Amino acid sequence: MEEKTRAETEKGHEMRTEVEIAEEGYQRHTFKTGIDAAKILINGVNSSSPKEIAKGMYAELIHSHRTLQASFFRTLLLLCNNYKEAGFDLRNEAAVEAAKKISELDLHIPFI
Repeated sequence: MEEKTRAETEKGHEMRTEVEIAEEGYQRHTFKTGIDAAKILINGVNSSSPKEIAKGMYAELIHSHRTLQASFFRTLLLLCNNYKEAGFDLRNEAAVEAAKKISELDLHIPFI
């Protein structure tokens, strides 16, 4: 039987397993990694040519593990699926529309 850990809440006590607590920490860390990665890309395209950024990303991507290459594109597809709902004005309207079109393709990259 799994041991329970007591987590204090304002309304009393909530019982959660150590696994649940660890999973919550992992999800927060992973979300933060996504934020950090986005900031690097956004700052890069703000100060450089997107074409050159893409060339550099490609040069690095092709040398990474094949499973990581697939995970990278899986992440991009998920990003498009979320971004299609973003608010827009004339500056990012084409980007939101592109995300919608990519999402409509219903592409799936299996984890192998």
